[in-house]
Amino acid sequence: MSVRKRAQPVVQVRRTGVLTKVFIGLLVLSLFYIAATLFIRQNEQMDRVLERQQEIRKDLDKAESAYRETSDLYESMGSDAFIERIAREKLNMLRPGEILFVD
Repeated sequence: MSVRKRAQPVVQVRRTGVLTKVFIGLLVLSLFYIAATLFIRQNEQMDRVLERQQEIRKDLDKAESAYRETSDLYESMGSDAFIERIAREKLNMLRPGEILFVD
C-alpha cells in the first residue's frame, strides 16, 4: 500500500499586493501630514491677522479720539472763552483789576 502524500497547496505571496498596500499606507500618511501642516499654518496666519486687526482698531480709536479733540478745539476757537484762556495761559495776560499771585 502506498500512501500518497497530498500535495501541499502552494501559498504564493503576491509581492505587488504588499508593495501596493505599503505605498497606499505611506501615501495616506503623507496626505494626513500635509493636511495637518497646512491646517496649523493657516491657524497661525489667522492669529497674526487677528492681532493685526486689533492693532489697527486701536490705532483707529486713537485717530478718532484725536479727531474729536481737534474738531472740538476748532469749534471753540472763535469763542470769547477760548481767546481768554489762550491769553491767560500763553501770553500771561490779566483782566483789568486782577492781581497775579506767583508761588
